[in-house]
Amino acid sequence: MSDERKIQVLLLATLLVAAVLGSAETSTAMEVKFRTENMMMGSDNINRAPKGQEKNGYRLTMEGGLSFSGAIGRGTAELDVGGGWETIDDGNASDSNSSRFSVNLELPWSQTGYVRAGANSSDAIEDPNITDVNQERVRTRRTGKRIEVGKKSSASLSWDAALTNRTEKRFDRDLDESEMTIGWNAGVSPRKTLLVDLGVIDGSEDIAGDSWNGYTASLDLQTRRSNITSTGWRLNWQGQKIKKEDGTNDQAGKLGVALYYETQTPSRWSFSSEMGADGIKPPSDERRWEPRARLSIQSRPERTFKMKGDLSTSAVIQDPTEEEIAWTRETQMGMTGTWTVTRNYTVEPGVRLRRAELFGNTVADRTDEAVVFQVATKWSPERDWSVQFNIRKEKRDSSQAAFDLVENRLELIFRGLFF
Repeated sequence: MSDERKIQVLLLATLLVAAVLGSAETSTAMEVKFRTENMMMGSDNINRAPKGQEKNGYRLTMEGGLSFSGAIGRGTAELDVGGGWETIDDGNASDSNSSRFSVNLELPWSQTGYVRAGANSSDAIEDPNITDVNQERVRTRRTGKRIEVGKKSSASLSWDAALTNRTEKRFDRDLDESEMTIGWNAGVSPRKTLLVDLGVIDGSEDIAGDSWNGYTASLDLQTRRSNITSTGWRLNWQGQKIKKEDGTNDQAGKLGVALYYETQTPSRWSFSSEMGADGIKPPSDERRWEPRARLSIQSRPERTFKMKGDLSTSAVIQDPTEEEIAWTRETQMGMTGTWTVTRNYTVEPGVRLRRAELFGNTVADRTDEAVVFQVATKWSPERDWSVQFNIRKEKRDSSQAAFDLVENRLELIFRGLFF
């Protein structure tokens, strides 16, 4: 679909939702809000280039948005439209417009059944996640569509089914992926609950000329030991087949099995853990078993100083859009604190570490280690207005020097909400 056609569709959806909200019998419940967000960022590696190729620069972003929410009979509707302007300057300024759009509807089709539909789009510069193979700061255009239907058939049985589609366009990627999922939640005894989820995925990436399909499945048996403690076991299956442009195929799969435990202490600290193994079959290696573990802890929410932390290790089979990497052995550890200095002022320090061993499908193996440290301070003179100042330092060391990266940056963000 062309960009012009997409804009026409989005405008039509906006007008339709606005008309529905305006004509609904409960239109008096409609809420309108206008938001604004402005960010100034200074960085010593504005393009997140490899070590030795850094350039000092800055990024400016100015955005505004208008949102509507209201009732449609017994259902609800939400519409959010926004956009603005942003620039990145590394010695040569690059200006562009940004845009965001989302619409969500929920309507009941029976006393316990519902239908949800939503669509969203965005076109803006994005910072990468710590797990992304490509660590550049990239302008990305995304769209998403979702429709879901579900029903709580009884106090111990519910189900849902959903169809989603997402697209992503940027300089190195042009993908289109659809997924269909079905889930059941059934009480098999007063204390035991069985959760089943199935999914089918189909996608393509135009730049590389590849396409893929696959499936996901999970089986979870949860036992409620008390009001604050539960245990269980979980099985996960994942399989995928990548069809390359040259006519060859890559097949990969993963089977995960784990036991988990969740509880809350008398002092209201939350604790959860998981232990198990992942059996993987990457496209370029033999079957193997890898350890799988997760541990997380969080302090009680009403403390002046709150903290949460997590530790995890797992095996990840390749992302179809990153076909050069067959699979990854990944370990992450993070810790975040929130100090409420006054009612209007908070300080949030945090650190995250990641070690990833990437095993190549068509490239050499490598090991990456990343450390991200951030201190965020937030002042809210009014409930709907805030000023945030962030200090962030990131360092990535790799066994291949081309993937080394260092960035230090400062961010100043103003947010406001009218009406």
